[in-house]
Amino acid sequence: ERRRAAAARRRLAHLAGAVAEPAPTLRREPCAAHLHPGTAVVVGGMVLDVTASPAPGASLRRGSSTPGVVRQNPGGVGRNIAEGIA
Repeated sequence: ERRRAAAARRRLAHLAGAVAEPAPTLRREPCAAHLHPGTAVVVGGMVLDVTASPAPGASLRRGSSTPGVVRQNPGGVGRNIAEGIA
């Protein structure tokens, strides 16, 4: 138990030393929206929504193939917002 506590203290001391470095200075530069008035910058995710459905009347059996339909639709909050404002 004492060895574990000592190891934890050493690890915390190491992490504290790594974090103690000053953060780099950030430069403020204009983004595309400032350079081109009327331009929007959208930050968010873009994903592909995949929906699979069995064919009407098809019985589902574990370990076998089932005929059906697979639909792929673009999604994600960022993509939806970008499409909405376009």
